[in-house]
Amino acid sequence: MSCSKQIIKKPDWKTATEFFRQGAEAGDPISQFCYSKCLEKGKGVKKDRQAAAHWMNVLQETDSEQGEYLINYDWKKELGISW
Repeated sequence: MSCSKQIIKKPDWKTATEFFRQGAEAGDPISQFCYSKCLEKGKGVKKDRQAAAHWMNVLQETDSEQGEYLINYDWKKELGISW
């Protein structure tokens, strides 16, 4: 019963965004992408399109396969995420 209650709770964007920020600063491409999206949409943090663009640029400059995939793939549709 408690597991199902945890699953249906609304996302804790503030906590998620903090973890994305930490990962982004550590150089993780997935975290950089997610943190950029959170900043762009104001999920868990104040909306900041300039900072969102900064993290997307950092992601592009990493020249990683993951980064390229994330930038070019429409994750919103695939994962059902409503940024």
